[in-house]
Amino acid sequence: MGSFGSMLLVTMLLVKGSNRLSVVGWICAVFSVAVCAAPLSVMRRVIRTKSVEYLPFTLSASLTLNAVMWFFYGLLQHDYYIALPNVLGFLFGIAQMILYMVFKNPKNNGEEKEEQVAGNKEAVEMTNENESCSVDDPDERN
Repeated sequence: MGSFGSMLLVTMLLVKGSNRLSVVGWICAVFSVAVCAAPLSVMRRVIRTKSVEYLPFTLSASLTLNAVMWFFYGLLQHDYYIALPNVLGFLFGIAQMILYMVFKNPKNNGEEKEEQVAGNKEAVEMTNENESCSVDDPDERN
């Protein structure tokens, strides 16, 4: 709310006439690009971990669809402050969906499962060994 209030004050007090529309348009364009670019950090994590655990496909598809709809609205209204940032939103959404398709099924999935099963067997064996330890009963000491 503070950011909105300060933008409102700056545009109302410091910017006069027709320049006000341009300033508000650029502010909105910057925020629109920021919203579309926010998932870039998640995309970096997907590439590093080769896992789509943190990248839901429905969110990427919604972002892409939303960007397409706002792009056409801005284009039909001849409002390029709406249309142009949504081109980036569309491109980022497509990139996320491509990343999802590439990393959704890891190639070494079978090897990972074998390692996981072996690790689980080892943990069970260690637990069974620890269970054979006896605890002194305080009643038997007397």
